[in-house]
Amino acid sequence: MAFLITTCHALLAGYAAYMRERFIQVRGLPICLCEWGDEGAPIILCLHGFLDQGAAWAMVGERLAEEGYHFIAPDARGHGRSGHAPAGSDYHFPDYLSDLDGIIQFLKPDKLRLVGHSMGGTVATLYAGVRPEIVDVLCVAEGLGPPAEEAVSLPNKLRLHLDQLQNLKAHRCMEDIPAAIARIQRMTPKMPTDFARFLAERSTKPQDDGLIWTWDPLHRTRMPTVFSLEGYLATLRRIQAPTTVVYGSESWYCFPDLPEREAAIPNFTRMEITASHSLHIDAPEALSDCFLQAIRASEH
Repeated sequence: MAFLITTCHALLAGYAAYMRERFIQVRGLPICLCEWGDEGAPIILCLHGFLDQGAAWAMVGERLAEEGYHFIAPDARGHGRSGHAPAGSDYHFPDYLSDLDGIIQFLKPDKLRLVGHSMGGTVATLYAGVRPEIVDVLCVAEGLGPPAEEAVSLPNKLRLHLDQLQNLKAHRCMEDIPAAIARIQRMTPKMPTDFARFLAERSTKPQDDGLIWTWDPLHRTRMPTVFSLEGYLATLRRIQAPTTVVYGSESWYCFPDLPEREAAIPNFTRMEITASHSLHIDAPEALSDCFLQAIRASEH
């Protein structure tokens, strides 16, 4: 697979003072890598959640860079500053997996320390199950898949997907950056305002007399498949890497079959910190400590 690095630059102020951005081409799609730490240091690769962005991991990235790691958090396709999927295509787990495979081929880490949050955690666990020989240590922040679905729900999901494609809603224009900050903080109430400003400035673009989000409106459509618990469990059982899953004590993320998912992972450790589902925002120090403990344990 050929890669093209199209640009690399450092942002200059606030939370972005230590963050670099690098754009690579993965299967023809521009992917933005947010990076912290020395390029020659051991790599930690972090996958963000749905409608999030790599830069949202700045507080964790800076901490782990201080501990001697090269922390890399890509903007997933259709998120942040990465490219949108080509016209006529969609966003599904196999697409994210293919992108991850390409990013790893580009980085060529000596040892793959893979981190994922929410949707990114699901992608990370799927990858660790289908390429178990590549992932050396796996850390997941509330990302052992979405709720399971029955196969009989597939016709209704397909119909809903088609209906949503026919009536795809564009982004509504926001007046200014303070309006974007307010929307971010409604979703993540504990986010500091200066950090929300950093993310808002990075993930909006001008349109008409205001701003719109950079993420692809196609994300508003529901997935046209069912999430099979049986298939996911089979994938989890193939994971060889020591796996740590961190939960927030104040989070909504809890399914009746979550213990079954945990039990399927051969080498599993459970941790809990005081946080909502946005662990990397609410408690970046505590989350970083969990990751460091898991990663360093794998290195001894």
